[in-house]
Amino acid sequence: MSKQKVDATVDVHEPTSVVESVMEHDEVESLELDDLDSGDIVVEGTAFERKTPSDFASSMLESDNRLRDQVQRMVEQHDNVYV
Repeated sequence: MSKQKVDATVDVHEPTSVVESVMEHDEVESLELDDLDSGDIVVEGTAFERKTPSDFASSMLESDNRLRDQVQRMVEQHDNVYV
């Protein structure tokens, strides 16, 4: 059974290691770097917000609701979202 090829977009602010990891997937047909408004990685309508454990914890505890705002933008712009 052959795997489906997908197009991926990675936010320009992501570390090189993240970009390389996405590029290395056999299923990724093309990769674009872009200044994404929401999400860190977008694959065919599905957005992923990448968080380190410490960033996730701090964004949950901050009174400015940064994580909630990020998720809300993702939900408005993409079919599926994951943090």
